[in-house]
Amino acid sequence: MTLKERLIKEIENLPQEDLMAVQNVIHALAERVQRKRQPVGQDAYLVARQALAGCSGNISDDIARDRDDRV
Repeated sequence: MTLKERLIKEIENLPQEDLMAVQNVIHALAERVQRKRQPVGQDAYLVARQALAGCSGNISDDIARDRDDRV
């Protein structure tokens, strides 16, 4: 018997109140798994693009100019 089958068998014997608690735990675990699967780099890239969308000019030139000032 697999773990999943054993869990299902135990769940079938639980009272309604405990089933609600099990459902809450399952939802919490599913949300945690979903958060881990989201690509972090892509989201950060989009946030940066959105933040810089209102900037005029070339940000690369600004960075190079700031570096020249420090040298």
